[in-house]
Amino acid sequence: MKTECLGDKTQVSLAQTPLSKAVPAATTWQAPICYKRSRNGRVEPAACEVLSESSRTLTLDGCSSWLFANVDSRGYYRTAYSPKDLDALEAAVRRKELTDVEETSLLEDEWTVVGLQQDSIARFLSLAEAITDSGASPVIDTIAGHLNDISDHLIDAEQRPATGGAGREAEPRRADVAAAASGSEAALAGVSKREGDRAAEAPDAAGRRADVQRD
Repeated sequence: MKTECLGDKTQVSLAQTPLSKAVPAATTWQAPICYKRSRNGRVEPAACEVLSESSRTLTLDGCSSWLFANVDSRGYYRTAYSPKDLDALEAAVRRKELTDVEETSLLEDEWTVVGLQQDSIARFLSLAEAITDSGASPVIDTIAGHLNDISDHLIDAEQRPATGGAGREAEPRRADVAAAASGSEAALAGVSKREGDRAAEAPDAAGRRADVQRD
């Protein structure tokens, strides 16, 4: 999903594609899309459209500072936001303009996009930090679980203590999860740097570095 302010209008570009490779790429559904947005400093009531074609452009009155495409997580779909739109939603998270359910949906959207190798883990960690920085939230449990996955599969064993192991506590504290997210990002940066150094010496190392970035 991508939004653009043109004059005093917001253009919203929507497109649908199957997540599973087992489903033909040209498959479309009649998907109800319920969204909400902020305009003139105020969060507006939800509105809904049905997306039945492969792509469609909506034109909304006024410029939107952000638009969230799955109100209350009612839709059975994941949303890939443009970098600019994700930045705007991250700011909205810090202002607590999304509900806990919507924050969870947004986090899982980004985790799915990362899994499809369409965005970086660093971007996911930035969103996770925004959620933890905004105050106590049940979403923190979900963040903690994903931090464990990152720690177990992407970070060298000697670097794992930097993530704090917060996700393995029965009730992870917000400060611990925030520190773990920051530690994961730092550890991943270290992995990327080491792999970059190896890439200068051997072609095989370049392939490993690409794998780290794609994950």
